[in-house]
Parts: sequence; C-alpha cells; structure tokens
Amino acid sequence: MRAFNIRLLASCLLFFVASMAQAAEKIESVYKKTLKGTAQVQTTKGTGTGWIVDSDKKWLITAEHVVGDETEVKILFPSYRAGRVIGERAFYEKEKKAVSGRVLRVDSDRDLALIELDEVPEGVVQLKLADEPPEPGETVHAVGCPGYSAALWVYSYGRVRQTAEIRLNDGQAGSGPRVIETQIPLNPGDSGGPLVNDAGELVGVNHALRRNAQLATLSIEVGEIRQFLAAKNTNGKKQQVDAAMKKARKAIEEKEWEQAEKQFRRVLEIDPRNVEAWHRLSGILNQAKKFEDAIVAAVIAIRLNDKCAEAWTELGYAYKELKNWEKAAKALVIAIECDPKKGRPYDYLSEILRKLDDPEAAEEVLRRKKELSE
Repeated sequence: MRAFNIRLLASCLLFFVASMAQAAEKIESVYKKTLKGTAQVQTTKGTGTGWIVDSDKKWLITAEHVVGDETEVKILFPSYRAGRVIGERAFYEKEKKAVSGRVLRVDSDRDLALIELDEVPEGVVQLKLADEPPEPGETVHAVGCPGYSAALWVYSYGRVRQTAEIRLNDGQAGSGPRVIETQIPLNPGDSGGPLVNDAGELVGVNHALRRNAQLATLSIEVGEIRQFLAAKNTNGKKQQVDAAMKKARKAIEEKEWEQAEKQFRRVLEIDPRNVEAWHRLSGILNQAKKFEDAIVAAVIAIRLNDKCAEAWTELGYAYKELKNWEKAAKALVIAIECDPKKGRPYDYLSEILRKLDDPEAAEEVLRRKKELSE
C-alpha cells in the first residue's frame, strides 16, 4: 500500500511538473508572438506603448493620452541577440534608432490614436484582432514599456474581471466605450499597449490602472478598436478636427496661448477652410502682438465667410494696434453690422474715436452698445 502511495505521489508530481512546463511554454509563446508587434511610443513629453494593427499600411495604435497634442512621434521596436529580446532600456538609449511616425487620427472618447510609420522594420508583424472579447475569468496577457523600469518589453498577465461601458474621464458607468477590467497591474508607460488572449490575439488596448481601486485595470475592448478603424474611411477628418478644436478651446480657457495656436494650426492642416480656426488663430496672434500675421489670418476667415463678425473684430483690433485708424474703424463697423450684439467692436471703435479727438462720437458708440445689450 505504501509503495502504491509513493507511485501515486510520484505520478502526481510528474503531472504537475509537466503541466507547469506546458503553462510556461504557452506563456513564452504568447509573449514572443505579441512582442513581434509591440513598440514603445516616444513623444516630447513622455513614453507609452503601441502595437502594429496593419503592417501593409504601416499603422500602429496607441492610447490618445500617450500622444496628447503631438503630431509627430518616434516608435521604437525590440532588438534581439542570439534569439532573445534585449530588455535593457540602456541598450536602446545608446544603440537603437527609432522610426518616425505621424499621428493620423485620435479618438478622445475611446482614448485611441492611429499612427502612420515611415517604415515597419523587418521581423515586425501585425497583431490579429480577436473575433470576440474575453469572458470573465479568462487569462489575458500584456506587454508594455513601464517608465519606472530599467527594462523594456515587460510581460504581465492576469484574469478578466468583467467588461462594461464606462466613461473614461470619470470612471463612472454610462455612455462610454466598452472596456475590459482586469487584474493586471499596469504602470505609466504601459498605456496603449496590447492586451491579448492565450492565442496571442488582441482583445484590448491598455488604458490605465484605476487609482481608487485595487488591481482594477481598464483596457479598451477590441470591438471599440474595430469601430475606431472603420471610422477612418467616413469621418476621420472630422474626428481629428473635433479633437484638436476641443484641445484648443481648453488651452484658451487656461490661457495657454502657444498650445492653443498649435492646435488651431493643426486644425487648419486638416481643414484649411475652417473659419473658426482662422478667426481664433487671428485672435491668438493679436494676443501675441503678431499683428501682421493676425491680419492675414483674419482676412482668410473673411474670404471664407464675409459675415464672420469675430474675424472682422480681430482685423479691426490688429489695424488699431498698428495705428491704421481708418482701416480699423471700417473693419469694426462691419463687425457691428454683422452682429450688433457683440460688445468688443464697440469698445475698440470708441477707443479709436477718442484717439481721433471725437469724444462725442465715442460716447455715442458706447450708448448704442448699452442699448443693444439691454
């Protein structure tokens, strides 16, 4: 009986060792497969992770919050030595050159960004999108480039907790993208990286660790990625413009003029006929005392829409600051005609009339402003 127990114990032990070996082999296979399509995304403000979604088109996906307002980024791919990935960050800082990439489109609601690369290095492959999202309890795997670590291409794994619709800006349930909640402990720098199943198929894009919870990490579900890619052929430009305009308006609220100018110029690269971007750019250039440039931007806005009161106002202000009283007054009068309820052109016109020693006319302009505002 004792010999039987020993044989049974030995058999169980051998089975356990074999199972562990198979599990380790499977993890190694998933890691190597995922690594071939994974990259580090480098911006002027930090780093994140990304993955190749289409090698023929040279497209890479990462998180929108990784690229921020950048239009150009650098993409770094793994290097190998004797068949093994080189994980030391120091090697890449000294030896490896990154590939240039351009941000084609972002989706702030889904926290996704699409980047077009100059080239896809030999050996780099695209990751296959899974047909279905994972179920609770399934094992998922992640590869990332956490900023805290001295290593790159760091592997993590965990279980799926659940999938749900969540608003990413406040983490509340409701109208938002579908996300996968997992136990994987993500860190800054892992954002934008691939979340894959046991077959190495992509099921999500890593978003962030929820700071107010324990081991609750969010990843954007694969169905959202498909919709993001499908939108490229229909309203890609509109989404780019909307995202840049949103950032520009926020920058104006925070009085970050350089940031606002950068975003409006980005809008105009995509949509050169955007009247709002032109007249708002004119206003920022006036703020920066670049009056000649402000005049050019305002004139373009007026050519696109000669009823744009804001553009006429910025034009009048620029001429006023250059002491070209006649042109300034003419532009401001047209601004008032276009929209009599706007207050700024009255103030500027009154100021000009005072400089021309006509205080009575200046007061009349302000009286008219008051009447129309009541």
